[in-house]
Amino acid sequence: MQAPLIPHNWQLPDYFRGRLGSSIGRQRAMQWEKQILLVTHQLPKPNDRTRIGQLFWRDDQGKWLCSNGMAGQAALEKLISQYQQALDQFEQQSNQVNSSREYLTILEALGPIDRAARGLYETLQQAREANADAREIIDWRDKIEEIMLELDQLYADVKTAMDVALIRGAEQQAELTRRVENSAHRLNILAALFFPLATMGSVLGTTLTEGWSWSQGSLPFGIFLVVGALCGIGLVQYVRAYKQ
Repeated sequence: MQAPLIPHNWQLPDYFRGRLGSSIGRQRAMQWEKQILLVTHQLPKPNDRTRIGQLFWRDDQGKWLCSNGMAGQAALEKLISQYQQALDQFEQQSNQVNSSREYLTILEALGPIDRAARGLYETLQQAREANADAREIIDWRDKIEEIMLELDQLYADVKTAMDVALIRGAEQQAELTRRVENSAHRLNILAALFFPLATMGSVLGTTLTEGWSWSQGSLPFGIFLVVGALCGIGLVQYVRAYKQ
């Protein structure tokens, strides 16, 4: 059975056909006599784990062919340029984001592209070692190597920026929590200060609008205020000690 990626008009040696299955598999280079077959992956799309294959065949006349119908050399150069465009896009995007979530999105997209670029580099290196006469492979290998190194650097930079954003966010969250705790503590102190007065006033029926119905003199009310204040101060001290 013919592998689905092999164009029907390719006179591909049986040696190559026998080493191609129904799925693309990993990126790799094959060599038979003076012919070379490159099994590559197209540029991965974000959040897509599907590997789409692309074959490049250098026949015994030194002519490159591509399984997508394009001229082989132009198709491979286009593939490499797509990696460069993706790198430039993510570099620009990384300069415009600030949150750790946005940095994480970039890292998730960079991972598959970095692995695919590394696989393409290793494939071209294998092809170069297998056939030293194909000088064009050197240029392709060097270009993808530069892109691969830049991807590694970008990944490291974005990872560092994400870590900094996480630390900064954690510090901001800690500061916000501290302010909320301080506000709650101040409210607790106010509540503790006036709670005894409110409780005693409720029990004794004391109001400032009904002439102190429980006593016609000012002394009992003064005692009421002093006792309530002392209880409130004591309760405030308890609240402070509890927080510490």
